[in-house]
Amino acid sequence: MTPLTVNGECTMGTIFLQTFKLIAPLLSEEIIPWDDDWGEIADEIGLDGWRSGGGTISYIRFQLFTHPTQATDQKISSAQLNSELRIHSCYLPKKRTLSCGSDLGFSMPGPGPHMMYALGSGLGLMGLSRGRFSPHHCVVYAVNAFFGPDVGSFSEWLTSTLGFAQSVGSSVADLLHHPFYYALILGFPLSLLYSWVSCLAIQKGLLDSVSGVPLTRRQCFLLVSAGSLSHFFLDHLFEENGHSSTFTWVLSTGWWSSRAPINSDAVVVVGLLCSFLIVGFIYINRVRPSKSVRMQYNQSIKLILIIASMYCLWCASQIYLVDPRRPAVGEEADLGVLVFLAVYFFTPHCLCIASMNSKDYLDSAEQIPL
Repeated sequence: MTPLTVNGECTMGTIFLQTFKLIAPLLSEEIIPWDDDWGEIADEIGLDGWRSGGGTISYIRFQLFTHPTQATDQKISSAQLNSELRIHSCYLPKKRTLSCGSDLGFSMPGPGPHMMYALGSGLGLMGLSRGRFSPHHCVVYAVNAFFGPDVGSFSEWLTSTLGFAQSVGSSVADLLHHPFYYALILGFPLSLLYSWVSCLAIQKGLLDSVSGVPLTRRQCFLLVSAGSLSHFFLDHLFEENGHSSTFTWVLSTGWWSSRAPINSDAVVVVGLLCSFLIVGFIYINRVRPSKSVRMQYNQSIKLILIIASMYCLWCASQIYLVDPRRPAVGEEADLGVLVFLAVYFFTPHCLCIASMNSKDYLDSAEQIPL
């Protein structure tokens, strides 16, 4: 982030602000379009003393990370602005004009990262499960991790190319490009399709399933849901130039106003929770004469879930219940990170594990003589 100064020279994305009329609710974003008449736009948004950097600035995104819930209509100095505002600039070729909305062309992950991430995770599960997570699982998971939620965008492109029903295509794109709506709307019909294709692939000898059985509709639905969540795991991190609404919320759970004060109660609570987590894990998995790996696994999962829930409750209480807001864990955005990982990383992998073939199928397949 380039610091703002008063009455300095501007180069490649720096703007001098003497005063700025800030009218923004919590976590709001405003994209300021720039065209040839920069002076008129600067007057409209309350910028005084601005100077261009060679005509290369396309827009500046103002993002508020402070806590006030009510709008402010007062002039603030650039020093205050630096502490309360993060300003990100985007550069495009000279004389390129941007407007708010879909014309901004925010970047996001393409087919390569989505499919490689899903196939890589699937291959790891296939190796660890000794084929219970089969190549059929990998293909269905990878297809939905990439093309799944983006099928709406494809329909929007298709209708715009053909020149009819463009509003319908746009509505479908907005509806399906969602981590949960995609699975809820298309999950059942797609599970029927994928189950039939899996059966056909085994009959025709196109794709090995290790166990020799096709995917069931339940397995396909779980994989469709897992693929949708994995798709947005990458999208939320890298789309909209790093400023998606979800990622913005994750960052907002941190402390941005100033250097976070060290609160003794926060140190005690976080220290106790982390200590209970590691000590409890060691106790559950201690050396003992008779042990059950399954029981140790289940108890360890319960321990992690309990500690994670208490950790999130502590963070949420400091952010949303205490007035004025206090830093829950220093400057860290732990609440947002934990929620994000739980929804978009651990949940899809748990769904993949739940979709694995039964061990009985694998054992019977291994007993078949060659």
